Amino acid sequence: MRAFFISTGILFSLALVGCGPGAGGRPGPLSTTIDEASLASVSIGAKKDMIHKQNDFHIAKAAFQKATDANQNFKHEEELAKNGKKKADIETGSAKTKVEAAKSSGDKERMSQAMAAMHSAQLQHEIADAHLEVARTQTKYLQSNKNFHEEKMFLAQARFELSKAELTKKNNLGAADFSLDAFKLQVTDRESRVKKAAERNDALQKEASLAKQKWQSLSNKAKSQRS
Repeated sequence: MRAFFISTGILFSLALVGCGPGAGGRPGPLSTTIDEASLASVSIGAKKDMIHKQNDFHIAKAAFQKATDANQNFKHEEELAKNGKKKADIETGSAKTKVEAAKSSGDKERMSQAMAAMHSAQLQHEIADAHLEVARTQTKYLQSNKNFHEEKMFLAQARFELSKAELTKKNNLGAADFSLDAFKLQVTDRESRVKKAAERNDALQKEASLAKQKWQSLSNKAKSQRS
């Protein structure tokens, strides 16, 4: 439910129920905003800080969209990695069966070849496991990164709204009791959310990076064995 107040030519809204950010979940829309049209009488020169904050908001929106696209584009990677893991399971099982057959034959040359093939299959299995872990950790990171940039976008908007509120106060465009408190509190709340989101994002990024390093190390090991 959103209530709108019009006073001395200014329109601003206060969310009364269910419009703020969820507790620890995805951020909701801002609860306190001002219609920019209400500041039409304010000179461009006086709006420099507001325009700067508005540009920051647009940049943050673009970054959020980029993070959203990256998250969406990666969604198929985990399924591909799962298929690679299934293939590696089959090949490892087949290699073990050939080793058992070679043992029964008593043929040393055949046994040597079968063991070499099994070791190669086991390494490919490790690589497939590592690749799946990369996909899983990267998926978690990209989702977190999307949420992080969404939090940053709303923080930028909150700062933009505060700058509009400051102009409103300075130019006496609001009611006599018009206060900046709600706008300042909104910024403080969004800053806190961004900090928490950043900490989680950094942790997941490190986890994904370590998984990728392990995968690359195993892949390089396999390449060196083939050369």
